[in-house]
Amino acid sequence: MAAAANGRPERRLNAGRRLLARAAAAAWRQLANAITLARLVCVLPIWMLIDDARYEAALLLFAVAAVSDAVDGAVAKLTGTASAFGAVLDPLVDKLMLGCLFIVAGTLGWTSLWLVALVVGRDMALAVGVVRLQLLAHSRPLEPLLIGKLCTMTQFFFFGVLLAEAGGLVPHGILHYLAAAAVVLTALASLAAYLWFARAGSHTSAARV
Repeated sequence: MAAAANGRPERRLNAGRRLLARAAAAAWRQLANAITLARLVCVLPIWMLIDDARYEAALLLFAVAAVSDAVDGAVAKLTGTASAFGAVLDPLVDKLMLGCLFIVAGTLGWTSLWLVALVVGRDMALAVGVVRLQLLAHSRPLEPLLIGKLCTMTQFFFFGVLLAEAGGLVPHGILHYLAAAAVVLTALASLAAYLWFARAGSHTSAARV
């Protein structure tokens, strides 16, 4: 009886350790996705900082969010936890985040409404298009296109420029127009890439653009 009683705390301790180990393993597997989702959560505080005219703080938080776009992918590769869900989540979060922030920029008059419409419209069109391509590809893995990644990078950079201009860190001038031109060109190029894949249909490897 005494031996059995003495063994119960040890069994409970071992069970607790196994539970903690499983929880830690699950958290480790979802670390990259957690970083991705944290980027989306940043939208609200960035908007609030902009609303309070705290542009430098907004720029700092936005820079952290932009860097996390590279960090989550690196974490997934280093930890060997890359997944199909993460591959879909990452570009979706980028589109939602940038779409919301560009709408804010447009309402504040920081950039042209037609450019905002191009960014948001492109993302909405491609979100629908990617689903169609996935169906045509018969569930084959979606591979990211370089132009799609470049388009996201230019949008991150341009919004950073807009924040820097609002905070008086850089003057409104050539940098603004060069960054805006890069956004327009990469957005149109990625749309052209989608049209090419749409025409190719199931005979090509579908891509997230």
